[in-house]
Amino acid sequence: MATDVEKETPSLEETTNDQVKLQAEVEWLLEFKSEKVRGDNLTPCPACTTFVQISANQCPNCDSNIAANNALIRESLRRLEEITAQLDGQHVRHIENHQKAAKRPLRERIKHFFSNPQGHKELAGIESAPDDQRFLKNVREGDHLKVLERCGPWYKVKRRDGHTGWVYSTFVRDR
Repeated sequence: MATDVEKETPSLEETTNDQVKLQAEVEWLLEFKSEKVRGDNLTPCPACTTFVQISANQCPNCDSNIAANNALIRESLRRLEEITAQLDGQHVRHIENHQKAAKRPLRERIKHFFSNPQGHKELAGIESAPDDQRFLKNVREGDHLKVLERCGPWYKVKRRDGHTGWVYSTFVRDR
C-alpha cells in the first residue's frame, strides 16, 4: 500500500546555512589542495619532502610509509570533486528555474510575487523586518508618499498616516 509522503522543502535560512557550510568546506579543501598537491597529483613526502604520486604507499626516496597521508589527500580531492559536481548541478537548476520564471507571463509573475512569502526577497533582494508590509494597499493617485528606500523597480514608501510598505515605481512620481 502506497502512501503520499509530503517532501519537506528546506527553508531559505536552512538553505543559506547549508551554502555557508559548503563554502567553508570548499575553501578548506582548496587550501588543503594548494598546500598538499602539486602538478599532476604529486605530493611531498611528509618525511623527506620528495614529491611522489598521491597513489604511492611508500616514498621511493626514503622508504617512509606514506599510505595514510596519501589516502587523506585522495579522499580530500574526491570530496572536492563531489562538491564541485553538486555546486554545478545547483547552478544549472538555478539557471533553469530563472529562465522558466522569466518565460511566464507578466501577470503570472506578479501573482507569484505577491503570493510567495519570500517573493520580495527573491525578486528584489530586499532584507526587511518581519513586521514590514510587503506592499502598501489602498494607494490612490495624489497620495503623498515619502520614498524611504529603492530597490530596482520597487520603492519602500511612507504615507502621511504613517503606514509604510512597498509599491511599484509606476505609483511614484517626483514632484
